[in-house]
Amino acid sequence: MGIRRENSQSLYKEMVELADKFRKDVESFYDEEAIKSGFTLSSDREGNIKRFNLLSVSIVILEIPANRQRIYLTEEISKCLATLKGKAKRCSNHVYHTNIYELEDLFSHQLLPIQPINGFNGVDMLNSVDKVKNIVQLKRYLTAPLTPLQKICLR
Repeated sequence: MGIRRENSQSLYKEMVELADKFRKDVESFYDEEAIKSGFTLSSDREGNIKRFNLLSVSIVILEIPANRQRIYLTEEISKCLATLKGKAKRCSNHVYHTNIYELEDLFSHQLLPIQPINGFNGVDMLNSVDKVKNIVQLKRYLTAPLTPLQKICLR
């Protein structure tokens, strides 16, 4: 979910409160023994007795400033959030907060495949990997199929 807000610290505080409320609400699903141990024993789909952790929620707050220099693809952001979810799970309050600029190393090694554009190979035309990445990203953006919402907006 995207949120536009001036003060990310107030958002962080709200998300910590939300995660804590979820944890407390979820405890009503379990008996005292399960709450103390942090898991339940139950049968899986095949009938085997298995240990299941209690329900939990993990929240990642990823700040992406509006005045950034780089365009991030949805796929890149999704991969980044999946990586950060593990960090949120390891936080005592299950909330992890960071800025996109602190994660540049996650993006810089994920070069997009370069496709020839109109018979010319971008690598031969440009020496800068960044310029090639930007051209490929723009090409992908411009040739991506429209979402149902975009189709409605274009009517």
